[in-house]
Amino acid sequence: MSGRDRLLVAIATFIVFAVAPGTAEPVSAAPSVQGVRCLSEARIDLLDGLFDSEPAGVVGADYQRATALGDGRVLWTFQDAAVRLGPDEITIVHNIAALQDGACFSILYGGSRFDPEPFFFGDITQPYQRWYWPLGAETANDGKVYVFVAELEERGDDYLSHAVPVATHVVALDGQTLLPVGRSPAPNSSAALYGWSVTTDRDWTYLYAQCHRQFGFEEVNGIPAHDDCAERVTVGRVPRGQLLATPQYWDGSTWQGDPTRAVSVVPTAGRIAHATQIVWTGASFVSIDKLDDWWGDTVVFGRSASPTGPFVEFDRVAEPLKCDELECNSFFATWVPWDAAGRPARTLGWTISHNRWDGEITAGYRPTFHTVPAPQFMPEGGIVAIDVPDREGVPVLNVTAVVPSRAGHLTVFPCDRGVPTASNVNHGAGETVANLAMVRPDADGRVCVRSHSDGDLVVDHTAQLPDGFTPVDNPRRLVDTRSGVGGVAGRVAAGGVFVVEVPDGVGVPVLNVTAVVPSGAGHLTVFPCDRGVPTASNVNYGAGETVANLAMVRPDATGRVCLYTAAEADLVVDHTGTWTDGIEPVDNPVRVTDTRLRP
Repeated sequence: MSGRDRLLVAIATFIVFAVAPGTAEPVSAAPSVQGVRCLSEARIDLLDGLFDSEPAGVVGADYQRATALGDGRVLWTFQDAAVRLGPDEITIVHNIAALQDGACFSILYGGSRFDPEPFFFGDITQPYQRWYWPLGAETANDGKVYVFVAELEERGDDYLSHAVPVATHVVALDGQTLLPVGRSPAPNSSAALYGWSVTTDRDWTYLYAQCHRQFGFEEVNGIPAHDDCAERVTVGRVPRGQLLATPQYWDGSTWQGDPTRAVSVVPTAGRIAHATQIVWTGASFVSIDKLDDWWGDTVVFGRSASPTGPFVEFDRVAEPLKCDELECNSFFATWVPWDAAGRPARTLGWTISHNRWDGEITAGYRPTFHTVPAPQFMPEGGIVAIDVPDREGVPVLNVTAVVPSRAGHLTVFPCDRGVPTASNVNHGAGETVANLAMVRPDADGRVCVRSHSDGDLVVDHTAQLPDGFTPVDNPRRLVDTRSGVGGVAGRVAAGGVFVVEVPDGVGVPVLNVTAVVPSGAGHLTVFPCDRGVPTASNVNYGAGETVANLAMVRPDATGRVCLYTAAEADLVVDHTGTWTDGIEPVDNPVRVTDTRLRP
Protein backbone atom coordinates (compact mmCIF):
# COMPACT_ATOMS: atom_id res chain seq x y z
CA MET A 1 0.00 0.00 0.00
CA SER A 2 1.43 3.41 -0.96
CA GLY A 3 1.89 6.23 1.52
CA ARG A 4 -0.99 8.07 -0.14
CA ASP A 5 -3.30 5.06 0.23
CA ARG A 6 -2.29 4.62 3.88
CA LEU A 7 -3.20 8.25 4.49
CA LEU A 8 -6.60 7.93 2.79
CA VAL A 9 -7.49 4.82 4.81
CA ALA A 10 -6.35 6.38 8.07
CA ILE A 11 -8.34 9.55 7.55
CA ALA A 12 -11.46 7.61 6.53
CA THR A 13 -11.43 5.56 9.73
CA PHE A 14 -9.75 7.68 12.39
CA ILE A 15 -10.50 10.79 14.41
CA VAL A 16 -7.49 11.69 16.53
CA PHE A 17 -7.62 12.24 20.26
CA ALA A 18 -4.09 11.10 21.18
CA VAL A 19 -1.68 13.44 22.90
CA ALA A 20 1.99 13.42 21.87
CA PRO A 21 4.51 13.21 24.72
CA GLY A 22 5.22 16.64 26.13
CA THR A 23 2.25 18.28 24.43
CA ALA A 24 -0.41 20.25 26.28
CA GLU A 25 -3.59 19.44 24.43
CA PRO A 26 -5.08 16.91 22.01
CA VAL A 27 -6.13 17.55 18.44
CA SER A 28 -9.89 17.06 18.15
CA ALA A 29 -10.39 16.75 14.40
CA ALA A 30 -8.53 15.27 11.48
CA PRO A 31 -7.95 17.15 8.22
CA SER A 32 -8.92 15.53 4.97
CA VAL A 33 -7.39 14.61 1.66
CA GLN A 34 -9.28 17.13 -0.46
CA GLY A 35 -7.75 16.08 -3.78
CA VAL A 36 -4.78 14.48 -5.48
CA ARG A 37 -2.52 15.88 -8.19
CA CYS A 38 -0.20 13.49 -10.03
CA LEU A 39 2.55 14.74 -12.33
CA SER A 40 4.02 12.60 -15.09
CA GLU A 41 7.13 12.22 -12.92
CA ALA A 42 8.72 13.83 -9.89
CA ARG A 43 11.14 16.06 -11.78
CA ILE A 44 12.00 19.56 -10.67
CA ASP A 45 11.24 21.19 -14.01
CA LEU A 46 7.72 19.72 -13.83
CA LEU A 47 6.87 20.99 -10.32
CA ASP A 48 5.88 24.40 -11.70
CA GLY A 49 2.70 22.65 -12.86
CA LEU A 50 1.70 21.45 -9.39
CA PHE A 51 -1.28 23.82 -9.12
CA ASP A 52 -2.03 24.24 -12.84
CA SER A 53 -5.18 22.11 -12.59
CA GLU A 54 -6.17 23.72 -9.25
CA PRO A 55 -6.12 20.43 -7.30
CA ALA A 56 -8.68 20.51 -4.47
CA GLY A 57 -9.49 24.02 -5.68
CA VAL A 58 -6.07 25.38 -4.74
CA VAL A 59 -5.32 28.23 -7.12
CA GLY A 60 -1.95 28.99 -5.55
CA ALA A 61 -0.03 29.27 -2.28
CA ASP A 62 3.11 30.78 -0.79
CA TYR A 63 5.97 30.11 1.66
CA GLN A 64 6.29 26.54 0.40
CA ARG A 65 8.48 24.28 2.50
CA ALA A 66 9.36 20.62 1.83
CA THR A 67 10.52 18.11 4.46
CA ALA A 68 11.81 14.68 3.43
CA LEU A 69 10.32 12.07 5.76
CA GLY A 70 13.08 9.49 5.32
CA ASP A 71 10.89 6.87 3.61
CA GLY A 72 10.78 8.46 0.16
CA ARG A 73 7.75 10.63 0.97
CA VAL A 74 7.86 14.41 1.38
CA LEU A 75 5.69 16.69 3.51
CA TRP A 76 4.97 20.06 1.89
CA THR A 77 3.49 22.94 3.91
CA PHE A 78 2.25 26.30 2.67
CA GLN A 79 1.28 29.51 4.42
CA ASP A 80 -1.72 31.30 2.87
CA ALA A 81 -3.35 29.29 0.10
CA ALA A 82 -6.01 30.57 -2.29
CA VAL A 83 -8.86 28.05 -2.65
CA ARG A 84 -11.55 28.46 -5.31
CA LEU A 85 -15.12 28.11 -4.01
CA GLY A 86 -16.76 28.94 -7.31
CA PRO A 87 -16.09 30.52 -10.72
CA ASP A 88 -15.78 34.00 -9.22
CA GLU A 89 -15.17 33.27 -5.54
CA ILE A 90 -11.81 32.57 -3.90
CA THR A 91 -11.04 32.35 -0.19
CA ILE A 92 -7.76 32.35 1.71
CA VAL A 93 -6.96 29.31 3.85
CA HIS A 94 -4.18 30.27 6.25
CA ASN A 95 -2.28 27.00 5.86
CA ILE A 96 -2.49 23.79 3.87
CA ALA A 97 -0.24 20.76 3.38
CA ALA A 98 0.51 18.18 0.72
CA LEU A 99 1.89 14.67 1.16
CA GLN A 100 4.07 13.74 -1.80
CA ASP A 101 4.43 10.05 -2.60
CA GLY A 102 6.41 9.67 -5.81
CA ALA A 103 4.91 12.02 -8.39
CA CYS A 104 1.52 12.28 -6.64
CA PHE A 105 0.55 15.01 -4.16
CA SER A 106 -2.36 14.53 -1.72
CA ILE A 107 -3.70 18.02 -0.89
CA LEU A 108 -4.56 18.34 2.82
CA TYR A 109 -6.70 20.86 4.63
CA GLY A 110 -9.61 20.81 7.08
CA GLY A 111 -13.30 21.35 6.58
CA SER A 112 -14.63 20.50 3.14
CA ARG A 113 -13.84 21.35 -0.46
CA PHE A 114 -16.30 24.28 -0.46
CA ASP A 115 -15.93 25.23 3.19
CA PRO A 116 -12.16 24.85 3.69
CA GLU A 117 -10.32 25.25 6.98
CA PRO A 118 -6.59 25.26 7.75
CA PHE A 119 -4.60 22.04 8.13
CA PHE A 120 -2.98 23.33 11.34
CA PHE A 121 -5.08 24.81 14.20
CA GLY A 122 -8.20 24.98 12.06
CA ASP A 123 -10.43 24.57 15.13
CA ILE A 124 -9.19 27.77 16.78
CA THR A 125 -8.28 29.91 13.76
CA GLN A 126 -10.18 33.19 13.42
CA PRO A 127 -9.82 33.90 9.70
CA TYR A 128 -7.97 37.13 8.96
CA GLN A 129 -7.80 37.96 12.70
CA ARG A 130 -5.82 35.15 14.40
CA TRP A 131 -4.20 32.48 12.30
CA TYR A 132 -1.26 30.08 12.10
CA TRP A 133 1.53 29.85 9.52
CA PRO A 134 3.74 26.71 9.29
CA LEU A 135 7.50 27.13 9.57
CA GLY A 136 10.20 24.43 9.50
CA ALA A 137 9.66 20.74 10.26
CA GLU A 138 11.73 17.69 11.19
CA THR A 139 11.24 14.03 12.11
CA ALA A 140 11.98 13.47 15.80
CA ASN A 141 13.50 10.51 17.63
CA ASP A 142 10.01 9.26 18.52
CA GLY A 143 9.15 8.86 14.82
CA LYS A 144 6.71 11.76 14.75
CA VAL A 145 7.06 14.75 12.45
CA TYR A 146 7.17 18.02 14.37
CA VAL A 147 6.08 21.15 12.52
CA PHE A 148 6.85 24.55 14.02
CA VAL A 149 3.98 26.99 13.58
CA ALA A 150 3.82 30.79 14.05
CA GLU A 151 0.70 32.30 15.62
CA LEU A 152 -0.19 35.70 14.13
CA GLU A 153 -2.62 38.39 15.16
CA GLU A 154 -4.01 41.16 12.97
CA ARG A 155 -3.86 44.51 14.78
CA GLY A 156 -4.68 46.69 11.81
CA ASP A 157 -7.92 47.57 10.06
CA ASP A 158 -7.45 45.09 7.20
CA TYR A 159 -5.87 41.70 6.71
CA LEU A 160 -2.06 42.02 6.63
CA SER A 161 -2.13 45.73 7.38
CA HIS A 162 -0.37 45.19 10.72
CA ALA A 163 0.12 41.45 11.26
CA VAL A 164 2.11 40.63 14.39
CA PRO A 165 3.60 37.20 15.25
CA VAL A 166 2.79 36.53 18.91
CA ALA A 167 3.93 32.96 19.65
CA THR A 168 5.50 29.75 18.30
CA HIS A 169 3.83 26.35 18.56
CA VAL A 170 4.69 22.77 17.59
CA VAL A 171 2.28 20.32 15.97
CA ALA A 172 3.14 16.60 16.14
CA LEU A 173 2.12 14.48 13.14
CA ASP A 174 2.00 10.70 13.09
CA GLY A 175 5.05 9.56 11.12
CA GLN A 176 3.01 7.14 8.96
CA THR A 177 -0.41 8.73 8.47
CA LEU A 178 0.72 12.37 8.80
CA LEU A 179 -2.38 12.98 10.93
CA PRO A 180 -1.99 15.55 13.75
CA VAL A 181 -1.67 13.75 17.10
CA GLY A 182 -0.80 16.61 19.44
CA ARG A 183 0.28 20.21 19.77
CA SER A 184 2.05 22.34 22.34
CA PRO A 185 3.98 25.57 22.79
CA ALA A 186 7.40 25.34 21.13
CA PRO A 187 10.45 24.92 23.39
CA ASN A 188 11.04 28.63 22.75
CA SER A 189 7.43 29.76 22.35
CA SER A 190 8.25 33.44 21.88
CA ALA A 191 7.55 35.59 18.84
CA ALA A 192 11.23 35.23 17.87
CA LEU A 193 10.01 32.17 15.88
CA TYR A 194 12.73 29.61 16.60
CA GLY A 195 11.83 26.95 14.07
CA TRP A 196 11.70 29.32 11.09
CA SER A 197 14.21 26.92 9.52
CA VAL A 198 15.08 23.49 10.97
CA THR A 199 17.91 21.13 10.07
CA THR A 200 19.82 18.26 11.71
CA ASP A 201 23.41 17.06 11.57
CA ARG A 202 24.79 13.98 13.31
CA ASP A 203 24.58 15.37 16.85
CA TRP A 204 22.20 18.35 16.92
CA THR A 205 18.98 19.71 15.52
CA TYR A 206 19.24 23.45 14.78
CA LEU A 207 16.32 25.86 15.13
CA TYR A 208 16.92 29.06 13.19
CA ALA A 209 14.82 32.11 14.03
CA GLN A 210 13.57 35.03 11.93
CA CYS A 211 10.86 37.28 13.40
CA HIS A 212 8.67 37.36 10.23
CA ARG A 213 7.38 40.85 11.11
CA GLN A 214 6.69 42.02 7.56
CA PHE A 215 3.30 43.76 7.49
CA GLY A 216 2.75 47.22 8.93
CA PHE A 217 6.09 48.03 10.53
CA GLU A 218 8.89 50.19 9.10
CA GLU A 219 8.04 52.07 5.90
CA VAL A 220 9.89 50.80 2.82
CA ASN A 221 9.27 52.36 -0.59
CA GLY A 222 6.20 54.10 0.81
CA ILE A 223 4.69 50.87 2.21
CA PRO A 224 4.64 49.93 5.94
CA ALA A 225 6.50 46.65 5.74
CA HIS A 226 9.31 44.85 7.58
CA ASP A 227 10.38 45.47 11.14
CA ASP A 228 14.14 45.86 11.60
CA CYS A 229 14.23 42.51 13.47
CA ALA A 230 13.64 40.81 10.08
CA GLU A 231 17.27 41.39 9.12
CA ARG A 232 18.49 39.03 11.86
CA VAL A 233 18.71 35.22 11.76
CA THR A 234 19.67 33.64 15.08
CA VAL A 235 20.02 29.96 15.96
CA GLY A 236 19.35 27.60 18.84
CA ARG A 237 20.10 23.91 19.05
CA VAL A 238 18.71 20.83 20.80
CA PRO A 239 20.12 17.28 20.91
CA ARG A 240 19.50 15.51 17.63
CA GLY A 241 15.83 14.65 17.17
CA GLN A 242 14.74 15.98 20.58
CA LEU A 243 12.49 18.67 19.14
CA LEU A 244 10.83 19.56 22.45
CA ALA A 245 14.08 19.93 24.45
CA THR A 246 15.19 23.29 25.83
CA PRO A 247 17.50 24.96 23.29
CA GLN A 248 20.94 26.42 23.67
CA TYR A 249 21.66 29.62 21.69
CA TRP A 250 24.72 30.81 19.78
CA ASP A 251 26.02 34.09 21.22
CA GLY A 252 28.92 34.56 18.80
CA SER A 253 31.44 32.51 20.75
CA THR A 254 29.62 29.71 22.55
CA TRP A 255 26.33 27.86 22.95
CA GLN A 256 24.51 28.98 26.10
CA GLY A 257 21.02 29.13 27.57
CA ASP A 258 20.03 32.80 27.31
CA PRO A 259 18.09 33.60 24.10
CA THR A 260 18.57 37.36 24.63
CA ARG A 261 22.30 36.90 23.95
CA ALA A 262 21.79 35.18 20.58
CA VAL A 263 23.50 36.94 17.67
CA SER A 264 22.69 36.94 13.96
CA VAL A 265 24.50 34.32 11.90
CA VAL A 266 23.98 36.37 8.71
CA PRO A 267 25.22 39.94 8.15
CA THR A 268 22.62 42.61 8.82
CA ALA A 269 24.26 45.81 7.58
CA GLY A 270 22.30 47.43 4.76
CA ARG A 271 19.60 44.74 4.73
CA ILE A 272 15.83 45.00 5.10
CA ALA A 273 15.23 41.30 5.71
CA HIS A 274 16.79 37.85 5.55
CA ALA A 275 14.26 35.05 4.98
CA THR A 276 17.16 32.58 5.08
CA GLN A 277 16.65 28.81 4.98
CA ILE A 278 19.56 26.56 6.00
CA VAL A 279 20.05 22.79 5.60
CA TRP A 280 22.80 20.32 6.45
CA THR A 281 23.94 18.30 3.42
CA GLY A 282 26.04 15.73 5.26
CA ALA A 283 29.24 17.73 4.86
CA SER A 284 28.24 21.42 4.81
CA PHE A 285 25.48 23.75 5.85
CA VAL A 286 24.02 25.50 2.81
CA SER A 287 21.89 28.63 2.93
CA ILE A 288 19.45 30.17 0.47
CA ASP A 289 18.23 33.73 0.86
CA LYS A 290 15.99 35.93 -1.27
CA LEU A 291 17.72 39.09 -0.13
CA ASP A 292 15.35 41.64 1.42
CA ASP A 293 12.37 39.36 0.86
CA TRP A 294 9.72 41.40 -1.09
CA TRP A 295 12.12 44.12 -2.09
CA GLY A 296 15.36 42.52 -3.24
CA ASP A 297 16.30 41.44 -6.74
CA THR A 298 18.74 38.59 -5.98
CA VAL A 299 18.73 35.05 -4.57
CA VAL A 300 22.03 34.24 -2.84
CA PHE A 301 23.40 30.77 -2.03
CA GLY A 302 25.99 30.21 0.70
CA ARG A 303 27.94 27.42 2.34
CA SER A 304 29.54 26.94 5.74
CA ALA A 305 31.20 24.12 7.63
CA SER A 306 29.45 25.43 10.77
CA PRO A 307 25.74 25.93 11.58
CA THR A 308 26.67 29.40 12.81
CA GLY A 309 28.45 30.51 9.62
CA PRO A 310 29.98 32.49 8.19
CA PHE A 311 28.16 31.47 5.01
CA VAL A 312 30.43 31.96 2.01
CA GLU A 313 28.57 32.78 -1.18
CA PHE A 314 28.94 30.13 -3.88
CA ASP A 315 26.36 31.45 -6.35
CA ARG A 316 23.66 34.07 -6.93
CA VAL A 317 20.89 34.51 -9.46
CA ALA A 318 18.69 37.40 -10.48
CA GLU A 319 15.17 37.35 -9.08
CA PRO A 320 12.91 35.30 -11.41
CA LEU A 321 9.81 37.54 -11.67
CA LYS A 322 6.60 36.29 -13.28
CA CYS A 323 5.61 39.64 -14.79
CA ASP A 324 6.69 43.28 -14.95
CA GLU A 325 8.51 44.39 -11.79
CA LEU A 326 5.94 47.17 -11.22
CA GLU A 327 3.21 44.51 -11.02
CA CYS A 328 4.91 41.41 -9.58
CA ASN A 329 7.27 40.52 -6.79
CA SER A 330 9.02 37.35 -5.64
CA PHE A 331 9.89 36.36 -2.09
CA PHE A 332 10.98 33.50 0.19
CA ALA A 333 13.31 31.08 -1.54
CA THR A 334 13.94 27.66 -0.01
CA TRP A 335 15.51 24.29 -0.81
CA VAL A 336 13.86 21.31 -2.53
CA PRO A 337 15.08 17.98 -1.07
CA TRP A 338 16.33 15.20 -3.32
CA ASP A 339 13.39 12.97 -2.38
CA ALA A 340 10.97 15.53 -3.81
CA ALA A 341 12.29 15.92 -7.34
CA GLY A 342 14.95 14.62 -9.69
CA ARG A 343 17.28 17.15 -11.25
CA PRO A 344 20.50 17.24 -13.30
CA ALA A 345 23.62 15.82 -11.70
CA ARG A 346 25.63 18.12 -9.44
CA THR A 347 22.79 20.60 -8.99
CA LEU A 348 20.66 21.63 -6.02
CA GLY A 349 16.92 22.24 -6.26
CA TRP A 350 15.29 25.39 -4.96
CA THR A 351 11.93 27.14 -5.14
CA ILE A 352 10.61 30.68 -4.71
CA SER A 353 7.20 32.28 -4.00
CA HIS A 354 5.50 34.81 -6.28
CA ASN A 355 2.73 37.39 -5.93
CA ARG A 356 1.30 40.56 -7.42
CA TRP A 357 1.84 43.86 -5.67
CA ASP A 358 -1.91 44.53 -5.82
CA GLY A 359 -2.67 41.18 -4.15
CA GLU A 360 -4.90 39.95 -6.97
CA ILE A 361 -5.09 36.15 -6.98
CA THR A 362 -3.98 34.80 -10.36
CA ALA A 363 -1.96 31.87 -11.68
CA GLY A 364 1.06 33.99 -10.78
CA TYR A 365 0.42 33.15 -7.12
CA ARG A 366 2.30 29.87 -7.39
CA PRO A 367 5.88 28.86 -6.58
CA THR A 368 8.40 28.17 -9.31
CA PHE A 369 11.21 25.64 -9.14
CA HIS A 370 14.83 25.95 -10.24
CA THR A 371 18.30 24.44 -9.91
CA VAL A 372 21.68 25.89 -9.07
CA PRO A 373 25.11 24.26 -9.65
CA ALA A 374 26.09 22.48 -6.46
CA PRO A 375 29.24 23.59 -4.68
CA GLN A 376 31.87 21.08 -3.68
CA PHE A 377 30.62 20.11 -0.29
CA MET A 378 33.92 19.17 1.36
CA PRO A 379 35.39 22.60 2.15
CA GLU A 380 39.11 23.13 2.55
CA GLY A 381 39.94 22.33 6.14
CA GLY A 382 36.54 20.72 6.66
CA ILE A 383 36.11 17.59 8.74
CA VAL A 384 33.30 15.09 8.15
CA ALA A 385 32.36 12.47 10.76
CA ILE A 386 31.26 9.15 9.24
CA ASP A 387 29.26 6.47 11.05
CA VAL A 388 30.92 3.10 10.54
CA PRO A 389 28.71 -0.02 10.63
CA ASP A 390 28.73 -1.59 14.08
CA ARG A 391 30.87 -4.67 13.54
CA GLU A 392 33.81 -6.29 15.27
CA GLY A 393 37.27 -5.38 14.08
CA VAL A 394 38.78 -2.53 12.13
CA PRO A 395 36.85 -1.23 9.08
CA VAL A 396 38.47 -1.13 5.66
CA LEU A 397 37.27 2.00 3.89
CA ASN A 398 37.73 2.98 0.26
CA VAL A 399 38.09 6.76 0.44
CA THR A 400 37.77 8.86 -2.71
CA ALA A 401 38.55 12.53 -3.33
CA VAL A 402 36.23 13.68 -6.13
CA VAL A 403 37.29 16.56 -8.42
CA PRO A 404 39.07 18.62 -5.75
CA SER A 405 39.69 22.30 -6.44
CA ARG A 406 43.46 22.05 -6.04
CA ALA A 407 46.24 19.62 -5.25
CA GLY A 408 46.04 18.29 -1.70
CA HIS A 409 45.12 15.28 0.37
CA LEU A 410 42.55 13.59 2.60
CA THR A 411 43.38 12.34 6.07
CA VAL A 412 41.30 9.65 7.82
CA PHE A 413 41.52 9.31 11.62
CA PRO A 414 39.50 8.36 14.74
CA CYS A 415 37.19 11.26 15.64
CA ASP A 416 38.41 11.24 19.25
CA ARG A 417 41.93 12.16 18.13
CA GLY A 418 43.41 15.27 16.61
CA VAL A 419 44.16 15.50 12.89
CA PRO A 420 47.46 13.67 12.27
CA THR A 421 50.19 14.84 9.91
CA ALA A 422 49.80 11.77 7.69
CA SER A 423 47.60 11.49 4.59
CA ASN A 424 45.53 8.68 3.09
CA VAL A 425 44.55 10.03 -0.34
CA ASN A 426 46.77 12.38 -2.31
CA HIS A 427 45.38 14.12 -5.38
CA GLY A 428 46.00 16.81 -7.93
CA ALA A 429 43.56 19.55 -8.96
CA GLY A 430 40.49 18.12 -10.67
CA GLU A 431 41.50 14.49 -10.18
CA THR A 432 39.28 11.77 -8.74
CA VAL A 433 41.53 9.52 -6.65
CA ALA A 434 40.76 6.67 -4.23
CA ASN A 435 42.72 4.72 -1.66
CA LEU A 436 42.07 2.17 1.07
CA ALA A 437 42.22 3.25 4.70
CA MET A 438 42.11 1.08 7.83
CA VAL A 439 41.26 3.21 10.85
CA ARG A 440 40.00 2.47 14.37
CA PRO A 441 36.61 4.15 14.94
CA ASP A 442 36.08 6.20 18.09
CA ALA A 443 33.84 5.03 20.95
CA ASP A 444 30.78 6.29 19.08
CA GLY A 445 31.64 4.28 15.97
CA ARG A 446 32.81 7.28 13.95
CA VAL A 447 35.75 7.88 11.64
CA CYS A 448 36.64 11.42 10.58
CA VAL A 449 37.93 12.66 7.23
CA ARG A 450 39.68 16.01 6.76
CA SER A 451 40.16 17.59 3.35
CA HIS A 452 43.09 19.78 2.40
CA SER A 453 41.10 21.37 -0.45
CA ASP A 454 37.54 22.00 -1.61
CA GLY A 455 36.04 18.89 -3.17
CA ASP A 456 33.55 16.08 -2.85
CA LEU A 457 34.05 12.91 -0.86
CA VAL A 458 32.99 9.29 -1.30
CA VAL A 459 33.60 6.66 1.39
CA ASP A 460 32.77 2.97 0.89
CA HIS A 461 32.93 0.35 3.63
CA THR A 462 34.52 -2.67 1.96
CA ALA A 463 35.60 -5.06 4.75
CA GLN A 464 36.33 -5.62 8.43
CA LEU A 465 39.78 -6.69 9.58
CA PRO A 466 39.89 -9.43 12.24
CA ASP A 467 42.01 -9.49 15.36
CA GLY A 468 45.68 -9.16 14.58
CA PHE A 469 45.61 -5.72 13.00
CA THR A 470 46.32 -2.68 15.14
CA PRO A 471 45.66 0.69 13.50
CA VAL A 472 47.84 3.62 14.48
CA ASP A 473 45.60 6.18 16.19
CA ASN A 474 47.97 8.99 15.29
CA PRO A 475 49.53 7.95 11.98
CA ARG A 476 53.17 8.97 11.72
CA ARG A 477 54.90 10.36 8.66
CA LEU A 478 58.12 8.39 8.19
CA VAL A 479 59.31 9.95 4.93
CA ASP A 480 58.66 13.16 3.03
CA THR A 481 61.48 13.99 0.65
CA ARG A 482 59.93 17.42 0.01
CA SER A 483 60.74 18.56 3.55
CA GLY A 484 63.48 16.16 4.63
CA VAL A 485 61.37 14.01 6.98
CA GLY A 486 63.12 10.65 7.11
CA GLY A 487 66.60 12.07 6.70
CA VAL A 488 66.82 12.96 3.01
CA ALA A 489 65.52 16.09 1.29
CA GLY A 490 65.11 16.17 -2.46
CA ARG A 491 63.59 14.08 -5.19
CA VAL A 492 64.62 10.46 -5.64
CA ALA A 493 66.25 9.83 -9.02
CA ALA A 494 64.71 7.53 -11.63
CA GLY A 495 65.67 3.97 -10.81
CA GLY A 496 66.63 5.04 -7.31
CA VAL A 497 65.97 3.10 -4.13
CA PHE A 498 65.02 4.86 -0.90
CA VAL A 499 65.43 3.22 2.53
CA VAL A 500 62.68 3.68 5.16
CA GLU A 501 63.26 3.02 8.86
CA VAL A 502 60.09 1.38 10.25
CA PRO A 503 59.19 2.05 13.91
CA ASP A 504 60.19 -0.67 16.34
CA GLY A 505 57.53 -3.32 16.90
CA VAL A 506 56.65 -6.88 16.09
CA GLY A 507 54.64 -7.49 12.97
CA VAL A 508 54.10 -6.24 9.44
CA PRO A 509 53.67 -2.48 9.00
CA VAL A 510 50.87 -1.04 6.88
CA LEU A 511 52.25 1.93 4.96
CA ASN A 512 50.55 4.58 2.86
CA VAL A 513 53.04 5.21 0.06
CA THR A 514 52.76 8.25 -2.22
CA ALA A 515 54.55 9.25 -5.42
CA VAL A 516 54.50 13.07 -5.68
CA VAL A 517 54.66 14.75 -9.12
CA PRO A 518 56.91 12.20 -10.85
CA SER A 519 58.83 13.30 -13.93
CA GLY A 520 57.31 10.59 -16.11
CA ALA A 521 55.00 7.60 -16.10
CA GLY A 522 56.14 4.74 -13.91
CA HIS A 523 55.65 2.99 -10.61
CA LEU A 524 56.79 2.56 -7.03
CA THR A 525 57.69 -0.82 -5.56
CA VAL A 526 57.98 -1.47 -1.81
CA PHE A 527 60.03 -4.48 -0.65
CA PRO A 528 62.23 -5.75 2.22
CA CYS A 529 65.65 -4.19 1.93
CA ASP A 530 67.33 -7.60 2.21
CA ARG A 531 65.73 -8.69 -1.08
CA GLY A 532 66.14 -7.51 -4.65
CA VAL A 533 63.63 -5.25 -6.41
CA PRO A 534 60.67 -7.47 -7.39
CA THR A 535 58.75 -7.29 -10.66
CA ALA A 536 55.51 -6.17 -8.94
CA SER A 537 54.48 -2.60 -8.22
CA ASN A 538 52.54 -0.89 -5.39
CA VAL A 539 51.84 2.56 -6.87
CA ASN A 540 51.36 3.30 -10.56
CA TYR A 541 51.50 6.91 -11.76
CA GLY A 542 51.53 9.12 -14.80
CA ALA A 543 53.80 12.12 -15.37
CA GLY A 544 53.00 14.92 -12.92
CA GLU A 545 50.42 12.89 -10.97
CA THR A 546 50.37 12.49 -7.20
CA VAL A 547 49.21 8.94 -6.41
CA ALA A 548 49.04 6.92 -3.19
CA ASN A 549 48.33 3.33 -2.22
CA LEU A 550 48.56 1.07 0.81
CA ALA A 551 51.43 -1.39 1.07
CA MET A 552 52.01 -4.21 3.57
CA VAL A 553 55.58 -5.46 3.58
CA ARG A 554 57.86 -7.36 5.96
CA PRO A 555 60.82 -5.23 7.14
CA ASP A 556 64.29 -6.73 6.94
CA ALA A 557 66.16 -7.85 10.05
CA THR A 558 67.22 -4.27 10.81
CA GLY A 559 63.63 -2.89 10.57
CA ARG A 560 63.90 -1.35 7.12
CA VAL A 561 61.80 -1.43 3.95
CA CYS A 562 62.91 -0.05 0.60
CA LEU A 563 61.14 1.95 -2.11
CA TYR A 564 62.05 1.82 -5.78
CA THR A 565 60.80 4.49 -8.19
CA ALA A 566 60.92 4.10 -11.94
CA ALA A 567 60.80 7.85 -12.56
CA GLU A 568 62.22 10.77 -10.62
CA ALA A 569 59.76 11.74 -7.87
CA ASP A 570 59.26 12.95 -4.35
CA LEU A 571 58.21 10.22 -1.94
CA VAL A 572 55.90 10.29 1.09
CA VAL A 573 55.47 7.32 3.45
CA ASP A 574 53.04 7.23 6.40
CA HIS A 575 52.78 4.44 8.96
CA THR A 576 49.06 3.69 9.48
CA GLY A 577 48.95 0.32 11.24
CA THR A 578 50.64 -2.97 12.09
CA TRP A 579 49.72 -6.62 11.56
CA THR A 580 50.78 -8.84 14.47
CA ASP A 581 48.98 -11.99 13.39
CA GLY A 582 47.07 -13.47 10.50
CA ILE A 583 49.02 -12.10 7.53
CA GLU A 584 51.96 -13.47 5.60
CA PRO A 585 53.35 -10.89 3.16
CA VAL A 586 55.13 -12.20 0.08
CA ASP A 587 58.78 -11.24 0.35
CA ASN A 588 59.25 -11.44 -3.42
CA PRO A 589 55.96 -10.23 -4.96
CA VAL A 590 55.39 -11.66 -8.43
CA ARG A 591 53.23 -10.17 -11.16
CA VAL A 592 50.78 -12.91 -12.08
CA THR A 593 48.87 -11.03 -14.79
CA ASP A 594 49.65 -8.13 -17.11
CA THR A 595 47.36 -7.81 -20.12
CA ARG A 596 49.05 -4.77 -21.63
CA LEU A 597 50.42 -5.19 -25.16
CA ARG A 598 54.09 -4.50 -25.70
CA PRO A 599 56.03 -3.88 -28.93
